[in-house]
Amino acid sequence: MNYQWNQNHLNYKEDFLFGLKWLKNAIQRYSGLKFLHDEEAIYAANLAQARARGEPVKTDLDTFGVLLSYKSVLLEGLEVAFIVISFGGSGANGIGLAALGAAAAGVLVIGGGVMVQTPLKQIPENTLKFIVGIMLTTFGTFWSGESFGITWPFSDLFLLMLAALYLVASALLITAIKQRQSRPALATATSQATMRSQEKEARL
Repeated sequence: MNYQWNQNHLNYKEDFLFGLKWLKNAIQRYSGLKFLHDEEAIYAANLAQARARGEPVKTDLDTFGVLLSYKSVLLEGLEVAFIVISFGGSGANGIGLAALGAAAAGVLVIGGGVMVQTPLKQIPENTLKFIVGIMLTTFGTFWSGESFGITWPFSDLFLLMLAALYLVASALLITAIKQRQSRPALATATSQATMRSQEKEARL
């Protein structure tokens, strides 16, 4: 029981910290502290640099990339297997029902991914990361609180309140950072204009 609690607590903590990392990067990009990340532009720039150096350009599947993606999917699959074993060990047919639920969830996720693939391509990359960061941070906060015995008001509906809270806090941070960055720029422009006017008066 203690092992299961520790494992769940670590998983929720990882979701929370991973979500905060994505949320921080998205806030920094929206506020101008970081450049917007564009994978297609980076890929095109790398191809152009390789062609400029006269190197052969390969546009087919990359073996290392395929192995790395397979490793990520394998790790997620193992996590699903552990969840099935954890929830399925409570009853006689628990493993079978849990495995059936996991398979149904996998089919739904794959089918949903195929259907929303084209619309998602129209959404900017940073916006997607911002949404994912909000979601991971929200669920990580909620589940971590439950692992510590916190009873959230309104039960699962409190997830919407947490998401709104993180969204408002992120918007306020972005606005504050933008205003703070605009002040030095405005002061620099004002001082430059003053110096130019003084130079003109001195020439006259």
